[in-house]
Amino acid sequence: MTRRLVLRPQAETELLEARDWYDQQQAGLGEQFALEVDLTVSAVLERPLSFPVVHGATRRAIVQRFP
Repeated sequence: MTRRLVLRPQAETELLEARDWYDQQQAGLGEQFALEVDLTVSAVLERPLSFPVVHGATRRAIVQRFP
């Protein structure tokens, strides 16, 4: 069974805005943020049941290093 990660359009927009904001704080920091998000997404796809349930079937994964 192939697992599927669903990012809502609002979440995608928020991620792009956060990347831009981090780049404004320090050159290259937005790229580091994007890499951390990619690592977190990969972890979710590999081990989805290891993340806590927050509502119904929705689970939460927190990106390390970035609030």
